[in-house]
Amino acid sequence: MNGTLAFDSKAIVASGQGIGFAIPINLARQIADQLISTGEVTRGWLGVSIQPLDSELAKSFGLDRVTGALVTRVLPETPAERAGIKRGDVLLSFNGKPVRSVKELQLLVASSALEEKLPVDVLREGTRLTLDVVIVAREKQAVSVAQAPEAASTPWLGMSFAESVDGILVAEVAADSVAAQAGVQPEDRVLAINRQPIETLDDVARARQRIRSKESLLLLLQRGDAHLYIALPAEE
Repeated sequence: MNGTLAFDSKAIVASGQGIGFAIPINLARQIADQLISTGEVTRGWLGVSIQPLDSELAKSFGLDRVTGALVTRVLPETPAERAGIKRGDVLLSFNGKPVRSVKELQLLVASSALEEKLPVDVLREGTRLTLDVVIVAREKQAVSVAQAPEAASTPWLGMSFAESVDGILVAEVAADSVAAQAGVQPEDRVLAINRQPIETLDDVARARQRIRSKESLLLLLQRGDAHLYIALPAEE
């Protein structure tokens, strides 16, 4: 190669079933410099799970337009936790650059300088905050495994819930129900309803009682190792 590294304008994720994505030129140069100097690539890591927002979620979190990246999980002992980032925060900008999508945030974090304080603007329950985060090199995380349910609940919005040693799971989702149309799936673990933690079927019942007519419902679910928010309308 004579000391020269060549990069294609597209890269393919092997685990992504052939999904292509463009690599920004500054990230490609950073990768080339790291390979030349150390023989390996170090990517920045924040320590959160994130998801994009749709119009319903944006409204639920107090945004007037669809932008930013929604934090669904903050891993312990990570840059995000140390910076004070919390589940339910919407990340609006990173190191002075706007975050318009999940992919954009991932690229900003991956290409950021390590071990330096970087500002992150977040929206938390209607309040905008600026936090300082110190990005570190990416680490591997363990994957949790759900266990079988032990007890079931009465249906709600097309969902029935089950109590297991791992918490509350979605046992069934009726076809063409509100929950099915919103994307809820059987075996999803229910972590929170309208930002209230859910650990028992009694918690689900209390959350159902608190829901007012025509009030939207915000679910925080765990699906495999991923956490995600889903917004759906409550019963009339």
